[in-house]
Amino acid sequence: MADAKHSAIQSNTIEVNGVKIHYLLAGDPEGSPVLLWHGFLGTSSSWKKVISFLTASGFSVLAPDMRGYGDSVKPAGIAGYDARSMSEDFRALVKLSLTMGIQILN
Repeated sequence: MADAKHSAIQSNTIEVNGVKIHYLLAGDPEGSPVLLWHGFLGTSSSWKKVISFLTASGFSVLAPDMRGYGDSVKPAGIAGYDARSMSEDFRALVKLSLTMGIQILN
């Protein structure tokens, strides 16, 4: 069971592909990492109950807001909102934040 220190959800931002991406981070840094990626019209906050369950089970959890969603930057125009750009953001987050094996939920 995770202690209170590891159960707290932290709110942070990171620059990925020239865009500031907001994310929630919680859990034991030594726990197996899980990346939670929200769907259309969702945000990282959509995962809060799941984050609580996963951190209580010993996982380390990262839940970003995709570009244009939640507290992430909302670039003007339509450039950068295509599937390729968003998948590149996802790839960069994995490379920057999670260097060990991950479990992906969406």
